[in-house]
Amino acid sequence: MNRFLTVFAFSSLLCLAGGAVELNGGFERCTAASNGILIPMGWNYNVKISKNSAVRATREKDEVRNGNFALNLECDEGGVLYFRTLEVFPVNAGDRIRFKVYAMGEGTFDISLLMMNGPGIGHTLRTIGGLPKSKVLKPLQWNEIKHEIVMNPVKTRDNKESFSKLWFIPMIHIEGEADIIIDDLSIEVIPAEPKEAK
Repeated sequence: MNRFLTVFAFSSLLCLAGGAVELNGGFERCTAASNGILIPMGWNYNVKISKNSAVRATREKDEVRNGNFALNLECDEGGVLYFRTLEVFPVNAGDRIRFKVYAMGEGTFDISLLMMNGPGIGHTLRTIGGLPKSKVLKPLQWNEIKHEIVMNPVKTRDNKESFSKLWFIPMIHIEGEADIIIDDLSIEVIPAEPKEAK
């Protein structure tokens, strides 16, 4: 996966002390992009590194699992797609992050986490795996895909510093030919059990 270093500035921040991450993962709140295509609010198609791909909210009845909308992800052969939230979410080393999403269509996708060392203007430390590469096995049926990771401390790229208090940005990623519809994406942060005092 293409890794990069950049600085993000965010105008809003949702702080959670564990529990479900509010990311509009049902894609029910949508807005028209500058080109008129409906996209989910709170999400961004990264035009700088995506190529030969497209994202749109769909309301076709046979493409929606729940509610009124789902997300259609299309990528041509040789294409790349990055679609991420605009919010950052807190997590600590030792916390568990639980992913669940429903997908149908053809192709493979993953959900990566862009790890940062601060909630406002923070530096991207690195991209780590969240939901691993998942191939949609039943093109015409909804596939439930679940995964859980334990958050470890994240080091800077030069390995000089390690951070246990972190912030993450969920990012849907596709490389290569795919036509996938996803719905009901949920991410839950489960705080680590407090250590007993000796």
